[in-house]
Amino acid sequence: MTREEIMRIYRQHVEAELAHDSRAAASTYVEDSYYHHMPTGLMFRGREAVAMQYAMSYVSFPDQTFDIEGEVVQDDVLVHWATLRGTVKGPFLGLPPTGRRVALPFVARICFSDGAMAGETLWYDMLSLCDQAGYAPEAVRAAAEQARVRLAA
Repeated sequence: MTREEIMRIYRQHVEAELAHDSRAAASTYVEDSYYHHMPTGLMFRGREAVAMQYAMSYVSFPDQTFDIEGEVVQDDVLVHWATLRGTVKGPFLGLPPTGRRVALPFVARICFSDGAMAGETLWYDMLSLCDQAGYAPEAVRAAAEQARVRLAA
């Protein structure tokens, strides 16, 4: 894919995310795509699971937005770094909402294939999220483990 093709798909994807449209965001992925959430170990496989991941995020942080601070494209990979901002107004991994605001720096690597996003891998500091959101790290680890078991079933 050319850099221009990658950037067109990427911009379409970012626009859908900022509009909190999980279906439109997932539509930029290939059918057998993935979304790997490194801090929790959660892996969502397939476009439907990717859409579900976005929808759950919009429930947890209904006012979420992010500011992209930089991006780089090399071959069929785009990496961007940004800060997610939002309020924990809904459950996060099944934990109750805290009403606390977060400003969480993150990095995402997006791989492209066959004219769409093949998958995305997300990194951020889990302890910073826990501190800002008001969750005990042990509670988040346990909730993530339960979610991994449910996804594997």
